Amino acid sequence: MKSIRNYIRLRVFWGSLAVLSAGCLIVGLAIRHLDVLEFDAAMEIKARTLATLVLQEDRAIEVDFAGEFIPEFETGKKTEYFQFRLLEGSVIERSDMLGDRDLPFFPAATKAPVFGNLRLPDGRRGRFVQIVFPPRVTEHPGLVHKSDRFQIPDGVDPVGVRVVLAFARSRQGLDALLGDIYLSLAVACIMLVGLIALLVHIALRKGLKPLADLNAQISRLGPETLEKRIHMPDAPAEIAALPVSINSFMEELQAVAVRERRFTSDVAHELRTPVAEFRAACEVGAKWSDDPALVKHRFENLQESAVSMERMLDGLLDLSRADRGAIRIQQGEAGVASLVDSCWGRVGCGGDGSGIRLENKIDRALNLNTDPVKLEQIVFNLLNNAACYSPAHSTVVCEGFHAPHGAWELSFSNPASALDSADLAHVFERFWRKDASRTGGGHSGLGLPIVKSLANAMGVQVVADLSVARVFTIRLRFPAEDVR
Repeated sequence: MKSIRNYIRLRVFWGSLAVLSAGCLIVGLAIRHLDVLEFDAAMEIKARTLATLVLQEDRAIEVDFAGEFIPEFETGKKTEYFQFRLLEGSVIERSDMLGDRDLPFFPAATKAPVFGNLRLPDGRRGRFVQIVFPPRVTEHPGLVHKSDRFQIPDGVDPVGVRVVLAFARSRQGLDALLGDIYLSLAVACIMLVGLIALLVHIALRKGLKPLADLNAQISRLGPETLEKRIHMPDAPAEIAALPVSINSFMEELQAVAVRERRFTSDVAHELRTPVAEFRAACEVGAKWSDDPALVKHRFENLQESAVSMERMLDGLLDLSRADRGAIRIQQGEAGVASLVDSCWGRVGCGGDGSGIRLENKIDRALNLNTDPVKLEQIVFNLLNNAACYSPAHSTVVCEGFHAPHGAWELSFSNPASALDSADLAHVFERFWRKDASRTGGGHSGLGLPIVKSLANAMGVQVVADLSVARVFTIRLRFPAEDVR
């Protein structure tokens, strides 16, 4: 499983290692360059000091070298080497430790000093400098000893003669210094990387602790703990929205679970009555099968129960389709006023002697471009609900209004003295019925939920309200493009 902690730790570790390594390399190279420059400068000073020992008298050149005063050119651990030449290559003098070996010679480089690395005669790594200079001409003849002098070869003009000095020394001290510097930089780099890794570990442990707490709280959530919520009052800004979203989701999930349990209980309760009637009818038919009138009466009751059960099952199927988003809308034109009259004629609770009547105030010229079949089902459920739950000899009123932005609103109102404002939050819940106000027979509490589901699928807004005079109203608001 991928880990954010490990991802950040590895990226920071390798990234800091790469950056610090590059930085140490740059610093090391810069220090090496400066140290080599300093080493070369010291060699050049020493070489120019040696150059002052070269004297010229006419065609004779002497190197006034005394080994007892410059012991570094004798044998020893810090032996240094020199070699004097003319530009044409003739060797004037070399240090005894060179033997018959020669130091590097660059006759073309007559202006600037030449520096380079070499392997010394004793096998050590060394560095050399070559300079070209005119010998110091003596002003007192006879100072140049004949036994030690070097005769300038014929063909070489003694005037303006140039001497080439190659000076070399071991770079053992320089290499040791550079090695110490490189080692120090490497140790510092490793220590810094280790320190960064430690700081990152501490920072990640503290910084990701809210995620660990969130994960621990989420792991305790489950079907049996839907009432639990995530509590993170000090959540950092990066995850502050997560507890809110999870809690909102848990509230919705808990509400769904409650509705599902209530739905299951309601369905079982609603089916229990018709099933009991079926059983009673079967028992009566089996016991008194020779009484045709009784059997007929029981079968009529059985038919009513079957119709009620069929109506409830049809309603459940409609709600199931709506929940799945499987309702198909077929656009067509519907005359609203005539549709209301037609549905009222099929309402079963208004023409049974209760004296409930319909007052249809909708404009006869109003047509809606919507699904006529779904609209008819909505209107029938609203009228049937209003007629069955209204007091005797009351009036159900249907009206049409112009709404803002060109929309059209239909309202269905009926007296509902037993309802109160708190009931409005439940009127669209499945199987909800208030016993004191909803006493009509044959109702399963699915009419208004079906209205709500169909209206949502058609893009129609549904609102329920209760006036101070206890008049219950359902309002359907159709968008402007549906009005004709």
